[in-house]
Amino acid sequence: MDALADMARERSGSNWWDEFRDSIASFMLDLVELEHHAVSLRHVQITHLPGLLQHEEYARAVFGEAVPPLTSEAIDLQVDFRMRRRALLDRPDAPRCSFLLHEAALRMLFGDRAVVRLQLQELLKYSERDSVVLRVVPFTAGGFPSAGSSTMHASGPVRQLDTVQIDVTTQVWFSGRHSPTGGVPGGSRGRRVRRPRVVQHLAAYANAPQGRINVDAAASLSL
Repeated sequence: MDALADMARERSGSNWWDEFRDSIASFMLDLVELEHHAVSLRHVQITHLPGLLQHEEYARAVFGEAVPPLTSEAIDLQVDFRMRRRALLDRPDAPRCSFLLHEAALRMLFGDRAVVRLQLQELLKYSERDSVVLRVVPFTAGGFPSAGSSTMHASGPVRQLDTVQIDVTTQVWFSGRHSPTGGVPGGSRGRRVRRPRVVQHLAAYANAPQGRINVDAAASLSL
C-alpha cells in the first residue's frame, strides 16, 4: 500500500513525460512511467536494440525507417523522447537492468557503418556500469523459446506491481487499446509467471559454451 500511495502522490505532480502527452502515443507514456517506478528491468530483444541503450544517431536511423515515413519534425520529437527515456540509466537510484540481445539485433544495419560503430560503442559504455548486465545470444545457439517476440519484465516496488510487456509481430491489445507496435502487458497471473521464467531460460543460451559471444566481441561484428 505504501508503494501505491507513493506512486499516486508522484503521479499528481509533474513528470518529464507529461509534456509529451499531446504528441506521443499513450502506450509509450505508460511504458516510461512503468520504467520510472521499476526497481529492476529485464529486456529480451531479438531484432532491435533496446530503446534505453540506443545512441541518438541510431535512434534517428530507426525512426527514419518508419512506414508511412515520418516528417523530420516527427523524427526529432521521437528521438528527443527516446533520449529523455535514457536518463533513467543515469539516475543515482537507477534500476538494475539486464539486457539479453540476440546477435541479429547487433547485425541489423540502421544508418551507415559510422552510426553502427557509435551504437556498438554505446553498448560497450553501458556494459561497464554496475547496474547494467548485457548478454548476447549468438546465432550458433540455435533455436530458443519465444523467438518471435521481445519481452520486458519490470519489477515494481512490490511484487504485485511486477509487469511484463511483450512485443509481437501480430496485432494485439495494450491496456484495452490497440497498439500499432504490438506491445502488450502480461495480463493473467499465469503469463506473468511464465514470462520471467522464459527470460531466465534465455539467459542460459547467452552463456552456452557453443558460440558464446560477449559484448567486446560483438563490437567487431558490423565494423
